Amino acid sequence: MRNFFRRKDLIKNHKKLATFLAVIGALVTAYLLILPAITLDNETALQDPGIEVEQSSQLPPSLPAPQDNQLGSATESSSVDTSNSGATQAASDEPDLITQATTLISQNQDYTIKADVDEKAQLPKNTTLTVKKIKNDDAAYQANYEKVQNSLVGKNIEIVLLYDISFESNGQKVEPKADVKVTITPKETMDAKDNFDVLHFPDDGSQENISQKDVKEIDHKITSVSFDNSQFSAYALVTSSNPSESKANLNKVGGPRSTTTHNVTFK
Repeated sequence: MRNFFRRKDLIKNHKKLATFLAVIGALVTAYLLILPAITLDNETALQDPGIEVEQSSQLPPSLPAPQDNQLGSATESSSVDTSNSGATQAASDEPDLITQATTLISQNQDYTIKADVDEKAQLPKNTTLTVKKIKNDDAAYQANYEKVQNSLVGKNIEIVLLYDISFESNGQKVEPKADVKVTITPKETMDAKDNFDVLHFPDDGSQENISQKDVKEIDHKITSVSFDNSQFSAYALVTSSNPSESKANLNKVGGPRSTTTHNVTFK
């Protein structure tokens, strides 16, 4: 009888152990099935269909969200940088100007013309002196010759040399901001007469007689002339003589012949 109850107790213990092991086995199985889902990273989860991962709207701890005052400062700094870059660009667009005494020269077989400029003229460094001699067969010669006649009424015009003088930078005509000294040396010397005039004909149709001029003369021949001006277009070098009563009444019948000699130095 005692053996019977002992065996019965042993069977109960075996059942309890079997139940405990079954529970442990179920828990281990469930854990192994759940573990891959727990350890999935966000990138892998997003790639696997059927798994949804909540996206965070917060910035990483190393990149704090900017405050309103910081945004304002960044905007102000950006605008300042933009204005500074604009000023730098504007400065770079301004041409370099002549800052010291410079002589510009234009010459060919008919003339040599020089222009002495300095910083007051405010001309770009790449400025060139452009000269065109207006010859007798040019269309502009007759129009300018008529202006010479209108300017020197009552004088006998002897020689007229016409030059179109200008300054150019990058293909555009530029004018100096102050007077520059221009020296014209014609290859064709001009006989010194009663009068020597330098006339300027601006593009607006007006006329100007350059009264202040420096004339060089050798053996009664004019070799060069210098003058100051700040406007440039057509210029005329003109020699002329004054009508005289003695010339008008030369060689009257029975009268003596007379000769008048003029030696004139223009300053």
